[in-house]
Amino acid sequence: MITVATAVGLFIAAAICEIGGVYLIWQWRNRSQPTWFALVGVVALFLYGFVQTAQAFTFGRAFAAYGGVFIAAATL
Repeated sequence: MITVATAVGLFIAAAICEIGGVYLIWQWRNRSQPTWFALVGVVALFLYGFVQTAQAFTFGRAFAAYGGVFIAAATL
């Protein structure tokens, strides 16, 4: 049960890092927000790489499963 909770938590963290990072960079580029928006976005995208590879199962499976999480999170 702990591994399921860990996997779900990592998927949620990955979605926040990926979507949040891209959104912050978009805000900086298209809405003339301060440069720190872009810097925080880059850090979030960098962290996404680490979060996504922290899954207990193989990368291919983790990435495929994350696709559904990303679609759900992006829709929200």
